[in-house]
Amino acid sequence: MKRTAAKLHNVGGARSRAIRALPRVLFDFVDGGSDDEITIRENRRAYQDVAFRPRAAVYIAEPQYSATVLGAKLSLPVILAPIGALRLVHPDGDRVAFRAAGDFGTAAVMSTASGTPLEDV
Repeated sequence: MKRTAAKLHNVGGARSRAIRALPRVLFDFVDGGSDDEITIRENRRAYQDVAFRPRAAVYIAEPQYSATVLGAKLSLPVILAPIGALRLVHPDGDRVAFRAAGDFGTAAVMSTASGTPLEDV
């Protein structure tokens, strides 16, 4: 049985699956950050300060996920950050990531270290 992303429930689960599926050097590249990984630690700390208040049994006819970011309306308020050398993970990594962002109505940022020309993405 093929596993799908739909079975992922959180970042920890995605990391666990990635560490099993990727060669260690590639996992470290994708999972890591620059210098002393200060930004990674600060991002994790910031997300710990965010609390969601679940509301069960509340009817919402048409939930709205859209947001305006830098003047652009996005259907999903999540922007894919630039990932250099994404082709190490998948031969069409940049194209696939940007296509997925478009399919979900959000934006993606092209890395200056992309292995794919901007015109091809």
